[in-house]
Amino acid sequence: MVPHLFLDFDGVIHRSATRQLRESFSRVVKSNLDLPDLVINQLFSSIQAMPSPAALRATFEWLGITDVSRAVAQVHDCGPVGWQDQPDAEGIAKPILSLIQAAREEGMSVDVLSTAGSKSSRLTLALDALADFEVGRIAIQGRSKADPETYRLAVEAKDCSRPSQCVLVDDSVFAVSAACTAGVRGYLSTSDSHSADIMAGCRNWTVEEIKHEIFKNDA
Repeated sequence: MVPHLFLDFDGVIHRSATRQLRESFSRVVKSNLDLPDLVINQLFSSIQAMPSPAALRATFEWLGITDVSRAVAQVHDCGPVGWQDQPDAEGIAKPILSLIQAAREEGMSVDVLSTAGSKSSRLTLALDALADFEVGRIAIQGRSKADPETYRLAVEAKDCSRPSQCVLVDDSVFAVSAACTAGVRGYLSTSDSHSADIMAGCRNWTVEEIKHEIFKNDA
């Protein structure tokens, strides 16, 4: 049996977040620079698995954007339009809730693995909505989700000696690849169509398919 399930926050728990952040990133870049959409999407995808504030700041500095702090804040706030939805009890997708419920019924622990800070109102909202399922949180601020060591530390945090007993669901191909390198079973699942540009042949699983695969293998 696989006893531990790790879920990404932006893009998995908050399913539409990656798309919204990508659109916000694009607005900020276009307001400062004349770059093609393809280049902007590739830039966003390249930093998607990195610690968000640090990666955004470094990228905007590299691009030569003058007011970097304002640009970072605009992306995180999805300015000027704001967040179109929130990961509350009504906003978390039913397939995600079904996966979490099934995992808990099978005795699996479920944790959100996120670079979001402890003061993130969206993350707090999601954890409150999932309180009945006793979903935990493993904080990885300052670490790259593209680094296999990040997942080794997550496994250690669960007092687990075998990474293969852990499953990660993430919407970043870099994160999933790093988790697999660390021995964790990783599943890529994204509703962000632009991510397909860098999937490099990786399968994009639906949440329903992941649920079936996890419990099929554990039967």
